[in-house]
Amino acid sequence: MTKDEARELAEKFLREMLAYNVEHEIWPAENAVIRRMLNRREPYWPELPKYYAAVYGPLLTTEGNRVMEAMVSAVVAFSISNTTQLRNQLKIAAALSEEIAQHAAEIARLIRERVENCPDVSQPPGCHPLNLIELAAECSGTRFRFESWVRPALRKARSFDSRYWPDIPELLEALAKMELDHRHELLCMPLAAAVYVNRESAADVVRVVLACLDELILETRYSGGELCRANPAALKLSNAAIAAFLNGTISPEQPFTEESVRKRRKDYDTRIRDSLFGIE
Repeated sequence: MTKDEARELAEKFLREMLAYNVEHEIWPAENAVIRRMLNRREPYWPELPKYYAAVYGPLLTTEGNRVMEAMVSAVVAFSISNTTQLRNQLKIAAALSEEIAQHAAEIARLIRERVENCPDVSQPPGCHPLNLIELAAECSGTRFRFESWVRPALRKARSFDSRYWPDIPELLEALAKMELDHRHELLCMPLAAAVYVNRESAADVVRVVLACLDELILETRYSGGELCRANPAALKLSNAAIAAFLNGTISPEQPFTEESVRKRRKDYDTRIRDSLFGIE
């Protein structure tokens, strides 16, 4: 397939995306990126045909369209996200987890102290895990569903007394351990890749795109859909193609080059890829 043929396919699909979004009055940030890709007066527009050829050359048209859509979405997600704010959220979550763990461990200690020092005094019925769960359900918006579906299923479990259950202090200690052991990550994997490194840099957007491509590779393996027929190696895209795409969509002050993407890809593959996706 020639570059001109690939460009025609890509721009046709981009115009269809734009028309649908405008008709339904949705995704203004995505529309801005698409318009930039279609505007031949943009300074880096001449680089985009290289990217289109890398996408549509080895893939079926429908598969190329899927890659195009995902890549545009990745750049949009990055452009409308404040990576500094996202990094701060991760720091706040880690600090709160540590505080939660401390309070949970302290409450567990207090309950044990009360039991040991007050053996002749009755303890709250909530000290049995099932009592605590039922009390929580009564105080929450799930009460009807809990009483209708969960409580009947728990009746058999009621036949086991407290010897068979972890006590409340043990549950609280488990909560503390869970909070301390958990590594907080963003729910969106491409953005998680962007902020994986603590300091903000131009590499953030490269990591977003690479993570987006890895999500597509996982889809080829597990979804059973159209992309399963695609060649995963083709979905990786070359460093030159990624540089052309980024230059044509975000118009950076310092243009990306094949070499700059290669260095950032090496770092991504070495430190981040397996941690986020667990794929080779």
